[in-house]
Amino acid sequence: MTSRPDIQVKALAEGLPYQTLIASILHKYVTGRLEERKPGSPPVVPKATAATRRSARSDA
Repeated sequence: MTSRPDIQVKALAEGLPYQTLIASILHKYVTGRLEERKPGSPPVVPKATAATRRSARSDA
């Protein structure tokens, strides 16, 4: 398990308070969206939602 200081370092790298990072991880776990990656695998890019696509079109 990752220790608290490691979580704080990761949160700092993400530009988030560590409590926010922990809450985000817990939310993803509870909603079934948390997936484990194998070391060295590329990050997963989330699929765009319909709202995101609409927003991108209106900006163009």
